[in-house]
This record gives sequence, C-alpha cells and structure tokens, in this order.
Amino acid sequence: WEVAGITDVKGFKLFLKQLQLLVVNNDKEQLAKLIRYPFGKSIKSKTDFIKNYDRIFTKDAKLSIAKINFSQVFRNSKGAMTGDGKVWLSQEGKVFKIIAVNN
Repeated sequence: WEVAGITDVKGFKLFLKQLQLLVVNNDKEQLAKLIRYPFGKSIKSKTDFIKNYDRIFTKDAKLSIAKINFSQVFRNSKGAMTGDGKVWLSQEGKVFKIIAVNN
C-alpha cells in the first residue's frame, strides 16, 4: 500500500465501499466531492463533473467499481486502480480521491 501512497488501508477499503454505493445510486453530487480537480483536460470543477457524469462514468467504469476485489487491489506509484485500470484512486492527506477514469 505504501508504494501507492495509501497510509490508511482500512479507511481506503471503507472508501471503496462508499464509492461502490455512490456509483450504484448515480449520486453525482457526492461523487463530485471525491474527484481530484482538475480532472482530465476539461473537468475543472464539481459543476463540470456533474454535467459530464454520464460521459465519465460509463457502464464499463461503473462495472469496474462494482467488481472491486478488496483483497487484490492493484497499486503502484500512481495510486490504486480498479481491476482493469478503468478507475484510479489515491490518498491525498487524510482523504481519498478519484484521480482518473479511463474510457
């Protein structure tokens, strides 16, 4: 976990559970709070994220979050990712953030 900069493993796993619930419920407002901005080239704010939510969180991205295997989360110096690299996550200070979604 250290290589990914994650110092609170238990907190990170709780974050993943919360992330799964928010994605299943399409809770754009709460998900927008979990994004590291700027996000990609064009998403500069929570408002931009909410407007582009369906483009960012495609069916494949949502599925990759739903299928997270908590005991086999891949990690490297860039952060942690869902099993297929669709969604990248990191710890910044004491909070966890979504840092990329690859579509």
